[in-house]
Amino acid sequence: MAAVVLKNQIIAAVKGDINGLDIDTWTYVKSGDKFDIVFHNPDQYVNEPEKNVIFKVEVAGNEVSFSTAWWKGKPEPSREMLSLHTGRLTELLLRYFSGGYMRFSIVDL
Repeated sequence: MAAVVLKNQIIAAVKGDINGLDIDTWTYVKSGDKFDIVFHNPDQYVNEPEKNVIFKVEVAGNEVSFSTAWWKGKPEPSREMLSLHTGRLTELLLRYFSGGYMRFSIVDL
């Protein structure tokens, strides 16, 4: 249950639905396949398709997972871009949500 709460808090914060919490460099969307998606949204990444990295946000048991992906029909981002965006996601989670989890792991890009 805690994982569902954390996922919902992250999504609400990125959407701007939490008073006093302004995370304006991230965007939330629901994909056409009904996945919850968050992504780092500065123009330098959004306006260049090869730099677009998105994260599918899912809950499995007591874990919230973020899977790297990219938009259908767009070029696959380089490992460097996947790493950069994963670092930004790490920063987001550590800065705003560190009290919501006990362990944080990066398994793969």
